[in-house]
Amino acid sequence: MSILYSIFEGYKEHREKHPSMKNYSYLPDYDLLYSSDYLNQLYENASTDQKIMLYQHMTYHDVIDKDYEGYFELANKIKKDLKK
Repeated sequence: MSILYSIFEGYKEHREKHPSMKNYSYLPDYDLLYSSDYLNQLYENASTDQKIMLYQHMTYHDVIDKDYEGYFELANKIKKDLKK
């Protein structure tokens, strides 16, 4: 049982570190807001286009405000990256 668990944990870790494009492609039009933790996780390995999709998702849900601390910080990180 522990070998099977290890295999799935390894796969989960790999997916977290290397999200695919499909994790981003539906974000701009998705009706539900993902947590800032999940979006931060996607941000870690995101390309420029993927960062734009993350930003659009937050804009769509109108959470880029100091009242929404996690989203606000992520939006600022993305803005800073895009200015480079």
